[in-house]
Amino acid sequence: MNLGEPVGRKGVDMSNPWLDTTDVPVAASAPVQTGDEPDVLRGVGQPIPGIPPVDQADRLRVVEVPSLERVCVVGTHGGAGESTLAAWLGGRATERSWPSCPQGKPVVVLVARTTATGIESARRAARQWASGDVQVQLLGLVLIADAGGKLPTQIRHLIQHLSGGLPRTWTVPWVPRLRLEPEPSPSVPTGPSARVVRSIQQLITEKG
Repeated sequence: MNLGEPVGRKGVDMSNPWLDTTDVPVAASAPVQTGDEPDVLRGVGQPIPGIPPVDQADRLRVVEVPSLERVCVVGTHGGAGESTLAAWLGGRATERSWPSCPQGKPVVVLVARTTATGIESARRAARQWASGDVQVQLLGLVLIADAGGKLPTQIRHLIQHLSGGLPRTWTVPWVPRLRLEPEPSPSVPTGPSARVVRSIQQLITEKG
């Protein structure tokens, strides 16, 4: 099944997001939501054999970092919320770049907005990781809502489909105060945002 083949209702593309051809095995299984992690969708935990490389033009660049940070936050597109999430996690924003470190594999969290273009950029980054193109410990993807209210059905389908090919996918709801902050603040909003941050912090501690 080729990427972009429309199946399902209302034109939602439910083809495999990890494959460009039918010549390689199915990459990602359906995501799972567990009771102990209500805000998380869980998918594959490591790169997947058989995933073809991402076209050079679609890859995030790789930059060397001098030391292993607590966590590196990689925005998959401009305006993803990279600096905000890095501030919440006490990590390093790598400016839409995969980190590389001679001392080991950096711990990484991807971040994107809940728009169709944001999810597509996250899909390309996830495929770059899944193909083994980058040497990182990927914890997962954080999707930050681009507006208030319930996500459109098509966006929810895209997220569900994408999350099967990532270790974890968290969704942070719309946070109105972010519009007014002159610079990213380490103060995390209460509620779902705080739960997501705690979940990621726990994983970071386990990796450390």
